[in-house]
Amino acid sequence: MCSSDLPATIPDPPELVELLKALSVGALTADARAAFAPAVPLSSSVALDVRTQAFHRVPGGHTDPMLEKAQPRQASADALVAPLRSPQNLLHAHADPATLLPTPGYDVHFIVDFGIETIGYLEFTVDAPAGTVIDMQAFETITPWGISWMTHNGFRYTCREGLQTFTSHHRRGFRYVSVTVRDFDRPLQWYGLRCRRAAYPVQRTGSFECSDWQLNQAWRMSVETAALCMLDTYVDCPGHEQSFWVGDAPITSLANLLNFGAYDLDQRSTRLVGLSLTPEWVNEYCPTDERYTSGRYLPTACFPNYPEGGLPMWPLLWLIQCWHHWLYGADRNDLKENYGYMAEMLRRCRLLTNERGLLDIPGAWNLLDWGNNDLSPYGEVTANNMHVVLGLRLAARMARDLGKSDEAAALETEADGHQTAINRLCWDEERQGYVDTVRDEWAYRRYLEFAATKGWTPWTWEQFRACRRVSEQTNIAALYCGCVPPERQAAVLHIARRVELGRFVGGSPAGRTVGAPSEQEAPEGIVALGTLYFLFFALDMLFE
Repeated sequence: MCSSDLPATIPDPPELVELLKALSVGALTADARAAFAPAVPLSSSVALDVRTQAFHRVPGGHTDPMLEKAQPRQASADALVAPLRSPQNLLHAHADPATLLPTPGYDVHFIVDFGIETIGYLEFTVDAPAGTVIDMQAFETITPWGISWMTHNGFRYTCREGLQTFTSHHRRGFRYVSVTVRDFDRPLQWYGLRCRRAAYPVQRTGSFECSDWQLNQAWRMSVETAALCMLDTYVDCPGHEQSFWVGDAPITSLANLLNFGAYDLDQRSTRLVGLSLTPEWVNEYCPTDERYTSGRYLPTACFPNYPEGGLPMWPLLWLIQCWHHWLYGADRNDLKENYGYMAEMLRRCRLLTNERGLLDIPGAWNLLDWGNNDLSPYGEVTANNMHVVLGLRLAARMARDLGKSDEAAALETEADGHQTAINRLCWDEERQGYVDTVRDEWAYRRYLEFAATKGWTPWTWEQFRACRRVSEQTNIAALYCGCVPPERQAAVLHIARRVELGRFVGGSPAGRTVGAPSEQEAPEGIVALGTLYFLFFALDMLFE
């Protein structure tokens, strides 16, 4: 809703008029300077105030059935009447506002459903008495267990006298807004609650339609979600961190390239990751860390410099994004630039490859999915190595498209050698699948050296060996990255296709038990997918 839709009667505050006319702060009167005094943060939590308040149902009130079941409203006194009049006007700015009536001893509470997830700045216009307190808490879902509150997603506004418009200072992602209005002693006129959307401006250039209405709806929902995760870079989600997690970006990137064609944003995100390989980046963020100053690190996993130690899988997935950027229509300038970044990252991978021919990064945060995988901050992680193979082959394709045939041949030869090492060391013949992390005697000696540097009390060989696990994630990665020889295809596919059961077991590598997993952690002895995130790669693998 644009500003021209607001009531034409809103006057400019006199202090704002004075501010716009002043040539310097010194030219302002003392009263005007006081009006623009910095806000003082309050210690109280809006989320806590909203979650702990008691709710009453008054005659004419309505509650979402799931909320009524999970968080029943208390019976109201007979004297209470519905405090909200003309609620249909809450989301529209016009001359006929919604009206909130004061009820002594009670606050007014209502929830507004915007109908779809959105992102931007909450804004409202009210005519209220001075001292009226408006608490807003935005959230995304109402579940059978009630509201899933987002504790970082609210604010408190205290009104001055009269007609006023407030625009929140923080960009939020949400579908619903819980509103509590307190401490007002005359009818309050509400002229509109809106969200000023703030995301990258995209245009639908791709489309999809089929005979299955559910699939059509899923496509629309997914494309809209991708658009909400496109800000000045790709971000992991609209409603929580809004951070540029490099491993989340390739999925949103693919949705962008196929549906919006915003190549400039895609190249900006790709470039930011590549620039984390430069001396300038090291001098800015890690000037005294020997690992970074020596160049023995991979690109950042969360821009600009998080997490400590790196998260190898995320920049390995970024290699796929670099390829997709070229595959789906970028120009040759981008191809040349991104190939340079990829070549440098793959050179770093060689520095971090051990004498057995496998990537091995002590101190890394190894993660595939939020599942119960056997992953620790040490060791030869199978999926990491498989994605090195895929990255080498994608870089070879890009080199060939640039006319660098000798480099392409060298990259393909390197990929074949790396794949051979994986199939020699990462395969469990007894379980007929690839293990998450190699746990043989050589790896145990390497682990003891790492534990000594950390001051850990090391596991025994039996404890170390017992942690070995086979997972859906690693075996999906084996097929996705093209690392499975023909004689093992059927066995690996048998593990990978367990995802068709629709079984998810959430967890984390850090929270897994030591030793053989329980049935709860790993149904039938195989670690299951933990999130829908990894299902993207599973689906791609199944299509192949």
